[in-house]
Amino acid sequence: MNWQEVKFLKKNSTKLPQTPGIYMFVLNIENKVLLNGSAKYIIYIGQTINLRTRYKKYFSYANSDHPSDFHKRAMVLIWENQLQFQFFETGNISAAELTNIEFDLIDSVVPPINMRFRGRILKQAVKLYSPR
Repeated sequence: MNWQEVKFLKKNSTKLPQTPGIYMFVLNIENKVLLNGSAKYIIYIGQTINLRTRYKKYFSYANSDHPSDFHKRAMVLIWENQLQFQFFETGNISAAELTNIEFDLIDSVVPPINMRFRGRILKQAVKLYSPR
């Protein structure tokens, strides 16, 4: 996997390919108190058949009042200046393989904005302890 990264800005949409891929939003906290001056947290993982189109879609969540968009709306409004968009192109793989890669990452990282998990035990734990 060759992960690439762009700062989450509208003007950066042209830097993304129009190909299938896996992406994640990473919260980049810069803090002088931390030993290395910054910390990065994966907060959302997704998949798409067109990375550029999906990237552009996230800017529309800021104005959405649809209940299912609440977490994505909060993500782009609260952390808009601290978000990084990381992605890698998956090439010509099947939709099932793309979904498997996405869920492998989600199940191993457990990002706070993701709502779906594959593992039964993980699903139960998230449902039990999540304030959602």
